[in-house]
Amino acid sequence: LKHTTDELRSALIAAQDGAAVQMLLEACLPTQEEELIADDQLYLSSLTEVRCLVCCTLHQMFIDDPNIAKLVQIQGYDVRLIPVLLSGVPSMHICIDFVQELLWHPQLEKQVFAVQLVSHLCTQYPLVKTMEVTRTCFTHLTRLLNSLPNHRLPSVFQPCLPAIVRACRALPPLLDQAVSLLLRLSQVSRGSQPTFLSTPPSSPVTTAESLQSALSQLSQGPRSSDLSSAVLSTVQELVECVAVPALHT
Repeated sequence: LKHTTDELRSALIAAQDGAAVQMLLEACLPTQEEELIADDQLYLSSLTEVRCLVCCTLHQMFIDDPNIAKLVQIQGYDVRLIPVLLSGVPSMHICIDFVQELLWHPQLEKQVFAVQLVSHLCTQYPLVKTMEVTRTCFTHLTRLLNSLPNHRLPSVFQPCLPAIVRACRALPPLLDQAVSLLLRLSQVSRGSQPTFLSTPPSSPVTTAESLQSALSQLSQGPRSSDLSSAVLSTVQELVECVAVPALHT
């Protein structure tokens, strides 16, 4: 009985902490007036002070109980706040250790959120460990691509395309896997048969060639949907990533 009581108490405390964090996060969202303020002027608004106070509070909460950080990511929040938290809450780095668990959440929205979170983690922490987690995310996206019906693809992949670019800009070694994923996505969205690059890229030169080959394939093929057009735009952005400095170790 005592064991059950302790579990109920812990669950209640976690629920209360999670609800409190969600309220704090909502306070970090800009009002309609603040959304009209240019980014370089936003620091003059009260929103910046609110975000600073909230981030300091969350940092201490996450240090005291890392499970709160995990709970908050599982609950989810406005994706606009991901870079705010990563820049203002140093303890957010612990998300690298458990973010892959979100990929197996039954809700697709949570899986998409995981990919978006990982891409920002790449920017903040461009490390080998982050790269391996991102590769797992790309592999998971490939599984979704092969299992979801076509009408579900836009809602899943449209928000993931900027995340793919963001991750590759921070970690260029991810480019080869990203190109293969995007080519496959374009082919599935157009209903064409899959074709693959003959040689996987293994250096900046072959990566550049592979990107140009992918860009040529996508440019020549029909763009029958908004998704296929978005994929083409994404590959065009990735072409610029080849010049990004190599992986930090």
